[in-house]
Amino acid sequence: MIGFFFNASRYTGAKEKFVDATKLREKYGIVMNHELAPGIRRTVAWYQKNYEAIKDRRKFSDAWITQN
Repeated sequence: MIGFFFNASRYTGAKEKFVDATKLREKYGIVMNHELAPGIRRTVAWYQKNYEAIKDRRKFSDAWITQN
């Protein structure tokens, strides 16, 4: 079995990532909100409401797995 783990002492990537939401705003009129907590609350509420409908769905179809 292959395991993956994150070793913070050997991390060489970007420590922070930022979204450039210019295209979202200009093309679709979407303005990013910098508040994380409300988004997490909406996500949790959505999963609580929809869990029974989605719990047995496959994440990927067999066609996707065989093509990639």
